[in-house]
Amino acid sequence: MIKYFTRLLIAVLVIAALVPAVFAQSENPLAGTYWQLDSADSSAPVTLGFESEETVAGSGGCNSYSGSYTVEGDSISFNNVVSTLMLCVDTGDQETEFFNALQTATRYELADDQLTLWYADDQQLTFVPDPAGGLVGTQWQLASTADDVPVIADSFLTLEFRADNQVVGAGGCNDFGGSYQIEGEGQIAFTDIISTLMACVNEELNVQEQEYLSALQAATGFTLADDQLTIDYGEGQRLTFVLTKTDVLAATQWQLASFGSADTETSTAPDSLVTIEFVDSSQVSGSGGCNTYSGTYQVNGEMMTFNPLISTRMACTDEAITAQESTFFQALESASRYEVTDEQLLIWYGSDQQYLTFVPLAETA
Repeated sequence: MIKYFTRLLIAVLVIAALVPAVFAQSENPLAGTYWQLDSADSSAPVTLGFESEETVAGSGGCNSYSGSYTVEGDSISFNNVVSTLMLCVDTGDQETEFFNALQTATRYELADDQLTLWYADDQQLTFVPDPAGGLVGTQWQLASTADDVPVIADSFLTLEFRADNQVVGAGGCNDFGGSYQIEGEGQIAFTDIISTLMACVNEELNVQEQEYLSALQAATGFTLADDQLTIDYGEGQRLTFVLTKTDVLAATQWQLASFGSADTETSTAPDSLVTIEFVDSSQVSGSGGCNTYSGTYQVNGEMMTFNPLISTRMACTDEAITAQESTFFQALESASRYEVTDEQLLIWYGSDQQYLTFVPLAETA
């Protein structure tokens, strides 16, 4: 009996010793790493970010994209890669080749701060660490300014990093846009910041906005950690941002019933199902009637905006549904505000006189 328990104890100790090794081998070394294509034009960087154990996102040089991936040993495959549909003038060929390479990737290698992907007929893509560290595609709300002074109550100052080094945001009164450049690890510069010229009724908001835009143009560095972004400027001053989140619409599903203005309201095409699902506090997805789409959204009070949406690229056989889908996607990307009740969701877009009318999906499914 003693020998039996001795052997059992030895077996348990051996298994316990092996467990850490098994788990170590199963860890995904790519998760949480961000890369930039080494051969890409630096003015339009091609990026590859492994945001989690399963999801990937980045920029093709013009369009943003996202998808999923799996790794097993040194084997890798990318799935469900969808992108925005902006017209790319100077990066079109490079971007198309990059997306095709991801779809046919077979294996990878990590060595000496370099990622190599093999694809198609044993061709290679070589990546170096991305100095932007995953900024592309993120949206932020300013929490405090220099000396950790909180922003004025009920003011909404934002910053959104888009593909192709473009940045947009709200200054609390005016919207603005411009360019940003990562000049080395942890270094950033904003240029060509242009804003609308509406007068802020509240003088304090006006001063805060001017200080915010001036701070961005004087930015020197940034730190990205968890759900917080810090931008350094001036002499030891900093802007502190938090990720834009809301729970107002989270976990709700809707079906489009009509669109247009009060005078030109148009019902959806027969046999078409156009949907929108607010997956959580920032993610949105659905169907345009032919193609599926996904992206992010943010709200502040009754204000609502969507990031450029990414969608599949299937051809719709019905011309009416094709036209309707195009109108739907354009409407979401120009959305300005919303109103929601238990029975209906309205999203205003364009000139703010047009709106999308949704009803709960459960009632019509």
